[in-house]
Order: sequence, then structure tokens, then C-alpha cells
Amino acid sequence: MPTKVVGVVGRNGAGKDAVADYLHDACGVVKLSAGDLVRDMAARKHLEPTRANLHAVSLQTMQREGRDVFARRLIADIEDHGWAAVAVSGVRSPHDAGAFKDYYGDSFRLVHVRVGDPGLRFQRLREREASRDPESRATFREQERQEEKHFQISRTIALA
Repeated sequence: MPTKVVGVVGRNGAGKDAVADYLHDACGVVKLSAGDLVRDMAARKHLEPTRANLHAVSLQTMQREGRDVFARRLIADIEDHGWAAVAVSGVRSPHDAGAFKDYYGDSFRLVHVRVGDPGLRFQRLREREASRDPESRATFREQERQEEKHFQISRTIALA
């Protein structure tokens, strides 16, 4: 039976990890995070996990290894472990979504976690208190612009 993969896409603070955590807790699926890959890479380079550093690491890696590099790495991990079902939090680019769809076909589903109120998403990020999260609404808006510019998240959302 082929591996079932649910990719979770959404803007910062939408609740992508909460959806993947729910699938893990309720259904026993393995939870993976594209963001964890990038944070691990930044840590190995001894970089603070700020949004700017994480974007830089992501962009450098994509330039070196291709725009779908994070999906390919996650697919390899999934296949190496032989998991039956996986939820991948943080599918950002249409290239990553396409790589999952190409590999898993109809066994891949991309779901969009939507929170229409940017103020609520900003508040969630403030409560999370991660070093990568914005301290002001202006910084939040700029991070949103950068996410769109670098990862084309609107195009990925449209695929869900």
C-alpha cells in the first residue's frame, strides 16, 4: 500500500503545526516539518534561527540543489523509514507541492490552513515567542511579503 502524505500549507501563524499535530494525535500519522529541516541547517551553520537567517539558508539551498530540495529530502526520509502515513507541515513552494504530487500521485493531499485575520496570526506568533517571529506588525507584514516573494506561497495555496 502506498504511503499517504498530507501536506499542510498556510501563512505564518495559521496553525499548520496544529493541524499536523492533530493528525498525529488522532490518527497516528508521523509528523514532519519542512521548517525543521531549515532550522536544523541553520543550527549546523551556527546561525540564530531568525526569519532572515532561515530565509537566507532556504534560498541558498534552493539555488544549490533546486527549488524542490526540501520536498525531495522529506520524500527520501519518508521512503527510508517506510512510514504508512505522514503529515508534512510547512509545504511552502509550488515546487515542493509538485514534487510530493509527482512522487505520491493520488496518495498526496495538500490542505490549506486559512486564518483570514492577519491580526490573529500575528498574535499567535507573539504568543509562540520564537526568535524567528516578528516583534511588530510592520515586521510581520514585511515577513509576509518576503514569504510571498521567495516561496510563492499564494501559488501553493491555490494548489490545495
